[in-house]
Amino acid sequence: MEVVSGALDGTYIKVNVSVVDQPRYRTRNGEIATNILVVCDQNGEFVFVLPGWEGSAADSRVLRDAISQPYGLRVPKGYYYLCDDRYPNTEGILVPYRGERYHLSDWHGAGNASTTAREFFNMKHSSARNVIERTEMGIGAMLDVPDEKNSASVGLDGDHIEFVESSEE
Repeated sequence: MEVVSGALDGTYIKVNVSVVDQPRYRTRNGEIATNILVVCDQNGEFVFVLPGWEGSAADSRVLRDAISQPYGLRVPKGYYYLCDDRYPNTEGILVPYRGERYHLSDWHGAGNASTTAREFFNMKHSSARNVIERTEMGIGAMLDVPDEKNSASVGLDGDHIEFVESSEE
């Protein structure tokens, strides 16, 4: 019997980097950010975090790095993590069917019930994976930068990440 260990996803955190490094850290939305892989168990507790990748790095590349590190992400045999379709469907990683309805909002309202086995799977996958979305929202709120006077930033220096908080209150 296979068991869901939890969910994983990448999230962006805005960073301050030198002008020379900005192209590498520019996300597809144009922000300067670091790509962080977050893995949570079914209770929403962090079990693995890999920070420091450039914002332009693909999620699948960051995951490959997390799995290849000596003390990296390990998925016990018979277990798997749920993730979105930007990741590869591989041992220990379970993605939804591509090209089918997926997000929970797609299922709301009369007449929106799943009509195929793939849609039903995606609906259940999305519901179970929702734990990572809630956890990421907490990370975003924690590091949200509302204005320049009260700001939080993450600075990258080689392999080290530095969290800097400043306030002009």
